[in-house]
Amino acid sequence: MAVDSSKALEAMKQNLLKNKDAVVIIGNDLVRDAHLFHATENNEKTYSRKQMIKDPENFWKFYLMNIAENNHNQTGNENQKALLELLNTGIVKTVIDMNYDGYIKDNISDDIQYIQLKGDRRELFCTKCGEIVSYTREISGEKVLTHSDLNEECQCAGRLQPTVPFYGSKISKQLWNQLVESIFDVSNPENPKLKTHALILIGIDLTEDILSELVESYQAARGNNNLQHLLIAITYNSPQTIQLLNAEFGTTDEIDKSLQRLKEFLKE
Repeated sequence: MAVDSSKALEAMKQNLLKNKDAVVIIGNDLVRDAHLFHATENNEKTYSRKQMIKDPENFWKFYLMNIAENNHNQTGNENQKALLELLNTGIVKTVIDMNYDGYIKDNISDDIQYIQLKGDRRELFCTKCGEIVSYTREISGEKVLTHSDLNEECQCAGRLQPTVPFYGSKISKQLWNQLVESIFDVSNPENPKLKTHALILIGIDLTEDILSELVESYQAARGNNNLQHLLIAITYNSPQTIQLLNAEFGTTDEIDKSLQRLKEFLKE
């Protein structure tokens, strides 16, 4: 169904200003100049559960150098700053963050639900009791790291591992359900209703299975009611999969400027 751009824009604006229920998914391209490490055969072998147990010294050395402290910009880049300005307009109820640097997490309003999809570079978790533990630069990797190594009062002696998932890991069912329920009312699984008037995708790779499934489900739930439930994509790639609002805010190599245009449009 073709959508009149001017009507879609005005409907989006009025719905968001009234309902303040947009869901934003943030992808890796938001911080493409920062801390990300690439999936090479060597990296996949080094950053793995097997390596963490078999060769903890090299595993933790890799973690500290490539994840925990790799080029982290605590002041944020231009894309992140522009995103925070958009979030401060008050139209967003939920942010789903696929980055692990922690900048948005540290600066987002407490009024916005924040879901960190791929862990936090600064956090470890106990595989036995589930407690989150802050990493320390003093990790030596002389042996498999346990909970009691960083917390002498802990008695569970569970193994510690980063919250940033290993290559190829799937997110937990609990986290997936949390993500889905931020977008859909699943009280009737046969006919899920949308809980948001706008899904905003920023700097994501639309070829990732988890994202393509969500976008397809969102599109299906929208049906012919495109003027009420809108999809906005500000991303580097796959523009052909997004057919709405490209001309106004669409695919660009300058995500920060697209976010600024969107923020200006949403002013009352």
